[in-house]
Amino acid sequence: MIDLSSFLAGLPGVAAPTVKKTNPEDLIEKMFPSCATSYGARHVAACFWSWLCVLDDLTENKDTRIALENIISILSRSPYDPLPPSPLALSLMGAFHHAIQAATIEDQNSPHAVNPIREPWKEVFWSEVATVARALLAEQDLDEQEFTMQEWLDLRVLTISGSLPRFLFQLAFHARHYLVPRPLLVLSQASFGLPASSGTLVTGPLKNLPLILGLQNDILGFDKDHLGGNPLSALQLLIRDGTDRKKALLRIVGLHNRLVMEMMVEVEHFEGSDAEKNYVAAASRWPNAMAQWMVSCERYKVTV
Repeated sequence: MIDLSSFLAGLPGVAAPTVKKTNPEDLIEKMFPSCATSYGARHVAACFWSWLCVLDDLTENKDTRIALENIISILSRSPYDPLPPSPLALSLMGAFHHAIQAATIEDQNSPHAVNPIREPWKEVFWSEVATVARALLAEQDLDEQEFTMQEWLDLRVLTISGSLPRFLFQLAFHARHYLVPRPLLVLSQASFGLPASSGTLVTGPLKNLPLILGLQNDILGFDKDHLGGNPLSALQLLIRDGTDRKKALLRIVGLHNRLVMEMMVEVEHFEGSDAEKNYVAAASRWPNAMAQWMVSCERYKVTV
C-alpha cells in the first residue's frame, strides 16, 4: 500500500478535506500494478495526484492568479533548488517539493523515501508539472472569454495531467523490464531535441490517452460541473452553444468511445518487445481505472 502520511502532514490544513475526498492511493493502485512498477513511482504519482487535486480546487477560486504564478515560478527552477522562504511558497509547494527531492524510482526495493538524491527523471518531471500549472493558469483566462472546443481540448489534454503518471509508469517499467533505452520519450520530445516521430510509444497506440482521460473526466464530472456552473467542460461548452443537454452528452460520449476503440485496436496490433506490449496494454486500461475511481470517490459525488 502507498503511504502518504508524511506527505499529507506537510500540506496546509485546508487541503485535508480535498485529499480525503480524492483518495489518490486508490487511483494509483488501480493504474500502477505493483508487480510491474516500483514503490517509488507509485508514491510520486500519488503525491502528484493529491497535489494536483488540491491545486485544481484552489484554481476554481478566481482570486488565485498570484498563487499560481508563484507555483509556476518555483516549478521553473530545478527541483533541487531550495524553496523561497515565504509562507505562501512553503504552503503551496513544501510537501510536494520534498516528496520529489526524496523520491527514488531506481531503488525498487525500498518501501520508504530515501535521503534526497539526484535521478535524471526529476528535472524533466518538474518541468512538465510546470506545464500543467501554466495550463491551469491559462484556464482562468479562458473562463473569461468565448472559447472554442479546440481551444478547450488543447488545454484539457494538459490539465488532465495524464502524461505525468504515464511518464512515471514508463520509467518504472523501464527500471524493471528495460522497456526502452530512452524512457523519457514519453514526455515532450522537444525537451531532448528529438523529432516527434522518435517515440513510438508517444505517437502510437497511446497518443490519444490524455484526450480520452480528459473527455472521461468531463463526462463523469458533468453533474458536478453543471450544478456548480463550471463552464470549463466539453459538455458545458456544447450546452453553452445551444446543444441540448442529452445530445451534448451523447456527442461527447460518442467521441470518447470512438477514441477508446481506436486505441484498443492499435494496442492489439502494436508491434514491439514483450515488455513494450505489456506497458502499452497496461496503460491502455487507465480509462477503466479512472472511471472506477471517479464513481467511487467522494470528490465527484453530487449533493442535491
